[in-house]
Amino acid sequence: YLTARVSIESLRRGDTLVRSLHFASPREEYEYEIDRNDTHRMLITVLLSERKDASGAMPPAMQSLVDKAAALRGDAQARAQRGEHGDAIKLLEDSTRELVRAIRAGGIYIPG
Repeated sequence: YLTARVSIESLRRGDTLVRSLHFASPREEYEYEIDRNDTHRMLITVLLSERKDASGAMPPAMQSLVDKAAALRGDAQARAQRGEHGDAIKLLEDSTRELVRAIRAGGIYIPG
């Protein structure tokens, strides 16, 4: 591992890697954001399952963020059904941001 890491660092010579996403249509970007949102929701289930209290409920600070994320996603899906994919993408990004906050509220840091 150390040899591979040092080799990669040497090849990069301090360069920062930038990943750009290009989508053929707003609908395609919307579908990408749905997958991204699903992934963060799954992280909450997997990473924070052991942090639930005895009743099986999520801590209130996290639950309120997850509820807000769900409401934003619902709004996004309604907009997408009306063909308003640009607005839907923004709402999904906001929803995912709330999920990141929920994960962090559970004591796990993730970038984003």
